[in-house]
Amino acid sequence: MSTTPNHAEEALSIELMDKDSDGSDLAEACLEDYTNVLVQYQGGGYDGCFWEWNYFVLDKAGNFHDIASSGYKGITTKEKALAYLEDDDKDSLYIYKLNDEEQIKEFDRECNAGHVVGCTNKIAELIEAGVDIDALYWFCDECGAKVNDGKATDYSGCGGIAVQANTKLCEDCYYKQYYEDNDDEDDDD
Repeated sequence: MSTTPNHAEEALSIELMDKDSDGSDLAEACLEDYTNVLVQYQGGGYDGCFWEWNYFVLDKAGNFHDIASSGYKGITTKEKALAYLEDDDKDSLYIYKLNDEEQIKEFDRECNAGHVVGCTNKIAELIEAGVDIDALYWFCDECGAKVNDGKATDYSGCGGIAVQANTKLCEDCYYKQYYEDNDDEDDDD
């Protein structure tokens, strides 16, 4: 689960100072700059895992929502998120603006299929619960459709005890691949 994505240079990185030129605290300015975003960072840190990709969202109002956090490096509160964003000595960090199609395509292209589908599903749940945030989407690996609902499939080992999904399928392609294809095989008997 802890494969390193090959992110393009345009991935946003954060370089923050402790104080603005007028001496004011940058935490709130940071929050304004980073709303409606999905944040990917190195979490984890527990027996059997040195680190793994974790995610959180800052919605349009700057509210924090944990998507996936694990181990002692998992971020579970807004305060920890802001502290992490302000830390100059942080591990890999990627920020995706949810209203920027190029950044969404990068997330879809560079991240583990299971993470893409999982983050998309969690953001859809937040929207359904009334959170003001743009929907995340991805592109089906089979038909290329732009979707925000589907399945991660084609699981394989990726070193150690970790398993990862390698394919994202929309509901139609998933049904065709896993049900219609099997029905055809049954008809051959």
